[in-house]
Amino acid sequence: MKIIREISLLYTIILFCSSSAKADDSYNPKIDTLMDIELNGLKQKILIQSNNKNNPILLWLHGGPGTSEMFINHHCMNKLIDFYTVVHWDQRGTALSYNDSLTATEITHDKILDDAIRLTELLIEIYHQDKIFIIGHSFGSILGIHLILKYPDSYYAYIGMGQLIDDDISREITYNWFVNKLKDENDSIELAEVIETHRIPRDLIDKYRGIYYKGRSLFDIIRDSPYYYDGYFDAYLKSMNFVRESLSKDTTSHFKNIFNEIRELQVPVYFFEGRHDRIAACAPELVIEYYKNLTAPKKEIIWFEESAHHPNLDEPDKFQKVLIDKVLKDNYKE
Repeated sequence: MKIIREISLLYTIILFCSSSAKADDSYNPKIDTLMDIELNGLKQKILIQSNNKNNPILLWLHGGPGTSEMFINHHCMNKLIDFYTVVHWDQRGTALSYNDSLTATEITHDKILDDAIRLTELLIEIYHQDKIFIIGHSFGSILGIHLILKYPDSYYAYIGMGQLIDDDISREITYNWFVNKLKDENDSIELAEVIETHRIPRDLIDKYRGIYYKGRSLFDIIRDSPYYYDGYFDAYLKSMNFVRESLSKDTTSHFKNIFNEIRELQVPVYFFEGRHDRIAACAPELVIEYYKNLTAPKKEIIWFEESAHHPNLDEPDKFQKVLIDKVLKDNYKE
């Protein structure tokens, strides 16, 4: 079976982490490892961290597309790893999963989704779990919704952070918000540009703290990672541009329109929304509208009042507390 080689890679690391284990089965070694794994014929990188390998799995789907969040765990995972085994994954073509031999045809929405499905299967198999938890951030939230739609029996619960619902509707909401904001601020120069182009430039979103509300960016935090190395960001940006350009040409996607076509889910759903999120594609107002019409076993919007697009960076303590005290306790029984 194809799964044999993939499983062997994960077994290798588990055996490595357990090499000093006592005979007593209650001994649970920590896991802290960056490793390669083959998903659907393509080598990719995952980072696994936990203080107890028997913890339930939390698989993190990063945003972008092509924006790795693997090296942020030291900032917003320190408490989680007592309760979860956290798995960060650089999606195909992204950051540490990039190589120069990749072609644009290998980077499609459907192939990334298939990789996520395969990774889920492997984690369940290796860690002897019935299901796993999954969090999708920004672009990763599109993957997350489609995963629980197609494979509800594989997931305890889904967390959508900076949830993307409908790009076009969201951009119109964000555009109107900025027009009104700029009028209120008497920012006539920016207002004229926005009205002329009907676009929201990133530097304007930054100006009004719509990405990182407290000022410290994803890149700032990555630099502090114990895994960070000189030259990482050059590779990071190269791969991000490659992934985005490749996906912009993808006409084969079978993804459904979330707002219009996905109105019922069989998995508990939690939306983690920064009150000040102004990423054009992720308007919180649209999440509220979608939430009203969504049917799920459980559903809840958790608001982060001092956050924008990255509640995990702006409010890491609250982010972890909700995942532990609400999401985990409500959906997992040992």
